[in-house]
Amino acid sequence: MSTSISSSDRSGSSARPSSSDYPVGARAGHVPLPLRLVVRWSGLVLAIGLAAAGMWVEAAVAMLVALGQVLAWRWRLPWVWEVATSVTALVAAISSYLFLYERWSWWDLPVHFALTAVVSVLAAWMFDVGVRGRRAPRPWLIVLFGAGLAWVWEMLEWWGHHAVDPRVYIAPLDTVGDVIAGLAGATVAAWWWRREARRATASPPSAASPQDPRGDAQEPGSHVSVRCVRTMSAWIPVDC
Repeated sequence: MSTSISSSDRSGSSARPSSSDYPVGARAGHVPLPLRLVVRWSGLVLAIGLAAAGMWVEAAVAMLVALGQVLAWRWRLPWVWEVATSVTALVAAISSYLFLYERWSWWDLPVHFALTAVVSVLAAWMFDVGVRGRRAPRPWLIVLFGAGLAWVWEMLEWWGHHAVDPRVYIAPLDTVGDVIAGLAGATVAAWWWRREARRATASPPSAASPQDPRGDAQEPGSHVSVRCVRTMSAWIPVDC
């Protein structure tokens, strides 16, 4: 199904475009409030609880989860990806608290795969959509951010082994496996976005709709028309 939306041209204004200017998919307005609160604030609640218990290292990790949740929310990541970012970050943190990485030597590989994928999408979204004003992140940029994040993660693990907890595993083979898993996750995420864009391009446009994909009414004076099609994870513009 495809539709057509309009984004307003605010003449004389150099302010950053508002979220309503981007056809980025059904937002979280249709999601029950309790679920939205869990997705967006569970990391902060977890951090406060751990800090109250005097578990400062664990609380710091939970604050990273909270940071990812807030960034995904405030930069208006499509709801599917916002949930994926929140859940994946929580799983990674809780796995550390429960020593799952030590219990299951293979467990860090799927975590590296999934977490690098969602964080790479978030970073590319913030840069391409939020800063550059594009309507979707470029797939190659997702892979580039994934490569950088994979290496930064390993550097943090090395620092954690020497400065925080010697139980952090930093064997060369483990490092190589983690980097490969992270790159694979970012590559799959980039492929997903590219596939969605191709599906959007292949869909025929239909008559203009008086509302944008989130159900917001068009602003008076809107005249820049963008044809969009809804996919599983977002509304992808046809002619961006």
